[in-house]
Amino acid sequence: MRQSNLVFRLFLVVFMGMIVKGTAQVHKSLQEVRMINSFTNAEKVHIQQANGDHLWITTPIKVIRYNSAEVEDYNKFRGIPSEIGKQYRATLTDSRGQVWLTGDKGMAVLESGKQDFRFVSSMPGKVYEVLEDPAGQLWLAAENGIFKLNVDSKAKDFGLSRFLSENTQATTSTIFNDEIIFAGPNAVIAINRRSGKLRRLKTSYYENLEFTALLPLGNKLLLATNRKGMFEFDAQLDRFQKIYRLPFDLTRGHITDLLKTNDKVIALTRDNGVYKFDEELKFIKKEESFPKQLFAAQLNDKNLLWLVGNDGLYLKNLSSESIWQLHHDPAKYSSLAGNRLSAMATDSRGHVWFGTSEGLSIWNPETDRYSHIKNLNYKKARQNPDKINSIAANGQYVWVATGEDGVYKININTLLRAHYAPTALYKTEVLEANALFIDSSENTWIGGETGYLTRIDTSNEIKTFPLKEVQAIAELGPRKLIVATRNRVHSIDPISGRISDLDKLTASETMHYYAINQLYITQEGIGLFATEGTGLITYNFETEALEIFDEAFGLPSNNVEGVIVEDENYWISTDEGLASYDPKEKNLRAFSELNGLTTSELTTGFTKMTNGSLVLGTAKGVNIFKPKSMLAQQELKPEVEFRTLMQASVRNEKQRRISLLSGSIIEVKENTGFQVAFQGLSFWSPDELLYSWRMQGIDDEWSKPSKVNSAHYASLPPGNYMFEVRSKLPDSSWSEIKQIPVEVAAVSGGIGVLYLFMGIGIIAAVIIFAYVFVLRSRNADRQAKEELRAKLQQEFQKPVESAVQSLSKISTSKDADNQEDLQRYAARFDDLFNQILNFNYEESVYEISSIKLDAHLPEVVNEIEPVYKLKDLDLIINNHWGEEPFYYNLEMLDKIFFSLISGSAGYSVKNGKIILNLIRTGVGDLKVQITDTGKGIPAQDIKVLEKKRGLDQRMKFRDKSGLRYILKAMELINKAGGSFNFETQSNEGSTYTAVLKNRQEDYRRVPQRAAGILQSKNTQKAIAKSLPEEIENLSGSKILIIDSQTSSRELLANSIGHHCQVYQAATAEEGIEKASMIFPDIIIAASMLLDMNTIQLSKMLRRNPALNHIDIFMITNEGQQFDKDQVAEITELISEPLNITLLMNKIASTLKSQQVFREGFIKSHLQSGDIVYRSDRDRKFIQESKQTILDNIEKDNFTVHDLSASLGISSNTLFMKLKSLVNLSPQEFIEFVHAEYGRELLNDGDFNTMEVSYKAGFSSPKRLQESLKKFYGKDYNSILER
Repeated sequence: MRQSNLVFRLFLVVFMGMIVKGTAQVHKSLQEVRMINSFTNAEKVHIQQANGDHLWITTPIKVIRYNSAEVEDYNKFRGIPSEIGKQYRATLTDSRGQVWLTGDKGMAVLESGKQDFRFVSSMPGKVYEVLEDPAGQLWLAAENGIFKLNVDSKAKDFGLSRFLSENTQATTSTIFNDEIIFAGPNAVIAINRRSGKLRRLKTSYYENLEFTALLPLGNKLLLATNRKGMFEFDAQLDRFQKIYRLPFDLTRGHITDLLKTNDKVIALTRDNGVYKFDEELKFIKKEESFPKQLFAAQLNDKNLLWLVGNDGLYLKNLSSESIWQLHHDPAKYSSLAGNRLSAMATDSRGHVWFGTSEGLSIWNPETDRYSHIKNLNYKKARQNPDKINSIAANGQYVWVATGEDGVYKININTLLRAHYAPTALYKTEVLEANALFIDSSENTWIGGETGYLTRIDTSNEIKTFPLKEVQAIAELGPRKLIVATRNRVHSIDPISGRISDLDKLTASETMHYYAINQLYITQEGIGLFATEGTGLITYNFETEALEIFDEAFGLPSNNVEGVIVEDENYWISTDEGLASYDPKEKNLRAFSELNGLTTSELTTGFTKMTNGSLVLGTAKGVNIFKPKSMLAQQELKPEVEFRTLMQASVRNEKQRRISLLSGSIIEVKENTGFQVAFQGLSFWSPDELLYSWRMQGIDDEWSKPSKVNSAHYASLPPGNYMFEVRSKLPDSSWSEIKQIPVEVAAVSGGIGVLYLFMGIGIIAAVIIFAYVFVLRSRNADRQAKEELRAKLQQEFQKPVESAVQSLSKISTSKDADNQEDLQRYAARFDDLFNQILNFNYEESVYEISSIKLDAHLPEVVNEIEPVYKLKDLDLIINNHWGEEPFYYNLEMLDKIFFSLISGSAGYSVKNGKIILNLIRTGVGDLKVQITDTGKGIPAQDIKVLEKKRGLDQRMKFRDKSGLRYILKAMELINKAGGSFNFETQSNEGSTYTAVLKNRQEDYRRVPQRAAGILQSKNTQKAIAKSLPEEIENLSGSKILIIDSQTSSRELLANSIGHHCQVYQAATAEEGIEKASMIFPDIIIAASMLLDMNTIQLSKMLRRNPALNHIDIFMITNEGQQFDKDQVAEITELISEPLNITLLMNKIASTLKSQQVFREGFIKSHLQSGDIVYRSDRDRKFIQESKQTILDNIEKDNFTVHDLSASLGISSNTLFMKLKSLVNLSPQEFIEFVHAEYGRELLNDGDFNTMEVSYKAGFSSPKRLQESLKKFYGKDYNSILER
């Protein structure tokens, strides 16, 4: 009972989501920290953060410690000694991890491992500024002078000593050339930290300077002021001068801070935003993505900038500053013509040529000016812009390949151009050009969809090579060119014209790419192939060693757009992000929008600018970056910490909830359900963190990433395990794995106790059997019976399995006779339980518990907290029931509470209240009254509630309010004989009242009941012996089991898993999703699932063209009858109780049938008569696919993508489906249809071999012969003889 209760609670928590509202997006690179309230006096707020540590926020009346998940306050009532004064000024975290706090009367320290600050000294008086030097000395500018102390000192006051007896009102400080610098109103003081020499620096004739910020910049010291601009000292701090090359409005503003990051200097102001300069202080631009008013700033080691604004605390990701972006601006001619890029190249002048969605753009980086050419053709007036596929630069010329108008050679100075196309002055066969390449002899190579590979030499002589569908070209040596076509790679000797295939690089079942977007050959002779479908392929042309970098390796996507080598690193662009791979360190890093990319959808390869920057095209403009700056970015990986261990079945509060913050191990007992809570710490987007976990020894695979930050385990067998969890931000890398050992101790029990348990269990089962037999309804609805049977299975099955597991352990230690006795009792018990399950019921039997509401209700509320906290609701409990126990079904009561609170929360508004009243009625029943301050129940929902009928199954998933939960509560209350009513007022809220009968007279202690016996190893061996031998040859087959009952699903998985690959799903929705990913050979499903029945599931699968070929087995209850039309889409009906031997034989027979058809598909074309397909659906799909290919047989550029688009499915789905049906990849299937068409033409005898070859879509008779030999093997010669 408690276990199913836990499952119900878990469902609610997962369904509603466990989300912490930490930040709000203001700009892509700027977030507001919502966990920190706005400041009443922002100009007096100080912030500081040590590397990777907490953020400390100091206000005049309190100090806040923030770690992204929690906010902790220190004030005069908690943790701060009163001796340092009533107003606090700043904190500093020193090199030992101690936190120093300064006030208006002295200073205090929070030592490592302590909870409270300790008073240090009042000798300095009001402390204005504090900093630590590299020797661990703390320097203080204070009311009573300048002081220093040593953070490593053992003295109570850390050896605090006065250095200067003079009020030093410093507002900023720094270390410059081994000197401590304090600056404030009209004064700059420098102290040599080694000699102790102090000097006041001369500021020339400038007066009334209020210095606000200092920044060492090379051999200069920059000084910012309040409304007087910026100044600088030389390296010796002797020469002081004003900086005049500043924007005028900056010189009149209050500069609050100066920062240096990403080779840029940033000036933040209190009233006029943020200004950016280069290292020479040349003004770049005024930033628009910052808050306008800024009072304090702190840059941490992750390149995240904390900002105190008038409205609160902000966080800016400065990593994005390392990428320069170009966009189309509709208001400016001098910008990109279009935002979607398709190709790019840098010419000999350093200008960058872009192929965009709106034609050609040419950019001069020095002047930031553009020229545009929408259409390159002088003669034809074309309405649409040129589709530019490739650009290559060579000396004074740039070559541009178009998708519809051949190739153009353009003079970079005059923009005059020559045209190469079938109808142009310079005639080539290539109209749809894909690839351009300039070799070491300055020959230009052109590859396209139509026409042969073409070479144009420096004297404009044109020569062709018999290769079509060329997509990428590169040079391996003076006499070797590497050419990639759609699914093959060739080597060409440009002098002799000899062509040979690189067979290892041919697309295959294990390397099924659909295109090669780019080919790059390194200086070491390694080929880098950017493929669509297989990721990046590296190939050593000398050793023929091949390696694949794909998503499994860490690449953002298997679709790679381009690759370039820079400083020995491979830079890889994909359609889902950027990656860098260091082949020496074997280290791969991924980059996304988090790192400053305009978008993760990259659309081109790279071009290199003259300053060393790499240029990259995207779907939303151009990104430009320096590789070293990109690699210098700190990865924003969260840290994960374990929080608590919760054991729901443990009554003692201290033992039930255990902190794991300092714990090193989890210790639980066998059959005890528990929950491990963990938390990721990330200052950037903490509410977007995703988690994944696994229990080594139980889970081989990581859980699907989600925002849920706790893992639940119902029970684990005795043993030692390792729980692992990791976290990440979306589109980022995983954190380091956090581990904690788990020890599950066995619960001891004797053989006599088990006999007693079995006896009581059988008696209880017989009583239950008789009870429900009397109450059953002969005319009950069939679906209601099924649902009830599922509920009963859920109630009984798990507890009994645990008991039988214990029985099995004991039996292994006894003699053979005792083992037989135990197994006989277990078998008898199993029989009895199956008989119960095979009857039809109207309701289940409930246990009545004695419930202490004052202790139990807080536990319920705590577990449902994520539900009402989603809207930041306050839940107030008024318990007027008292301490006496309430007698009720515990699971039913929890579900009623959960449903009523969830329903009320659904109709509530953000930051509202829910009030829960527990009241004793005059007759001793429990009145539960829940009132909310929400928006009220809408009129259409009131109608549903008044009709007192459930939601339609489809509406359950659409309902975003609390309707379905209130309906559930009504159903439960009415079912238990209680009463329910509600009152609601628009925009004022609702009150829900339930009266639950006190069932004290029904209370009795019911022994634990059980059912189901795990099959023994001997039984499994017996099953294995009775299986056909063919099953051993089908180990690669995939079986998907869909069953909402974990125990029966795992029983099947264990039985079938010895022979096939098994996948599991708990619901139909999850099953369809998994089927779409793995394409199983057989689906085995229980007749009733949580979200639909299997007949509905089978119809959905048959309507899905990607999955309608899969055989479906349905497991039915004993005696269950179906109409023939109902099960028309079902391959096999398997009745319970399951006969595993029979099931395995049916599986083997079906798999063998699939295998026979796959292996005989090709040769069946040589036989007379029609091909016998396994189903009419398969026949229609294969014939439609064939006809589509034949309809396009004359098109040289008809591809797998075209075929899949014609059939209405994705290329990947087409691949998996064809492999499953006929064991051919789509490319092989297309080739086979061509070859089969050629064979038929040869049989007709109307054409010679040359004509047949071209009509069948082959470039030569040799290619036709190769295909016929490939598919028909030894029958090849007999075909030709005909």
